[in-house]
Amino acid sequence: MFKYGGHLELRHLFTQSLIHFVEQHNLPIYDCDLIVPVPLHPARYRERSFNQSQLIAIALSKHFQIPCDPFAVTRVRYTPNQARVNSKQRWTNMQETFKIGTINIDINRNILIVDDLLTTGATLSEISLVFKNAGAQKVYGLTAAIAV
Repeated sequence: MFKYGGHLELRHLFTQSLIHFVEQHNLPIYDCDLIVPVPLHPARYRERSFNQSQLIAIALSKHFQIPCDPFAVTRVRYTPNQARVNSKQRWTNMQETFKIGTINIDINRNILIVDDLLTTGATLSEISLVFKNAGAQKVYGLTAAIAV
């Protein structure tokens, strides 16, 4: 309903759930220098008119007082809707899909990637690889939901 139904008010529920999870489990959120949402391809953004991961990332940024850069990584290749492909295709689709965007990552940077849904881990893995190759020290991932 959030992603495909356009019920943007659900971002508050997902954000509050993530805040509670981070605080309850004492996750090292304050080790992060930057919060980065998983980007949408421009064509997908035009279809949907919002990036659900970006909405959550911005809210987390405000709550934890950690900068958020929605343009730190960009999606350079259009991929099929991941919900419609199998696990192997998801990993293949994500290869070489992302590149560093607006920032220079240095070896002292720790990045938190925020996504709405974790299914196979292919998206977070590929973005993590891009950041690590650019010199990030640590890359963490945080998702609002996990597919069963």
